[in-house]
Amino acid sequence: MPNVVIKPMNKFVEVDEYSTIYDALLRAKVLINSYCGGKGICGKCVVRILRGYVSKPTDRELNILRDKVYEGYRLACQAKVLGDIEVEVPEISLEAIIHGFEPATELKPVIKKLVVAIANKLDSIEQYILKQTRAKLVSLQVLKKLSSIDLGRTSEISLVMYMDEVIDIGKEKVYGVIMDIGTSKIIIQLIDLSNGVTIATKYIPNLR
Repeated sequence: MPNVVIKPMNKFVEVDEYSTIYDALLRAKVLINSYCGGKGICGKCVVRILRGYVSKPTDRELNILRDKVYEGYRLACQAKVLGDIEVEVPEISLEAIIHGFEPATELKPVIKKLVVAIANKLDSIEQYILKQTRAKLVSLQVLKKLSSIDLGRTSEISLVMYMDEVIDIGKEKVYGVIMDIGTSKIIIQLIDLSNGVTIATKYIPNLR
């Protein structure tokens, strides 16, 4: 049985001769774009043959990939394995799989920001903040920062809370990180916790 090495995931799988590269990727649990279900229509399952023997390009591949065929690029659903091969899956062929569909979701982050209006006269800023935020604790870091603020010239303070504790002061946005550890890749997303918008998405192959 031919051996298929998949880069950059460094995965290895054995397949029957004349299996498509798409079948080999599925067997290795490497998800790749394929809107048409492997019919050679959408042109999204592009891979690059690094070495080895595969079938000749089909008419569909020549129409979709054109000159890129001669640079080693093929459609995974059309190219058949004829012997041991090494194939590379470009990032563009994984892009939709990485981003996916993001439905509207109600955020309930454990870290959030509150803006508290400052009263004219305060006996204890710590007790005032505890009362306004319903927090149980104000961190020492926050108390140190408050001591350097001229409360007489400040109308409001932006507080960062972790559950029932005030942990920081600042007007900067609060972000969260989501990590999805899959069998073939690790996806990391940076999220704006104020509105749930994805700021950035990156992935690395899971080499385990």
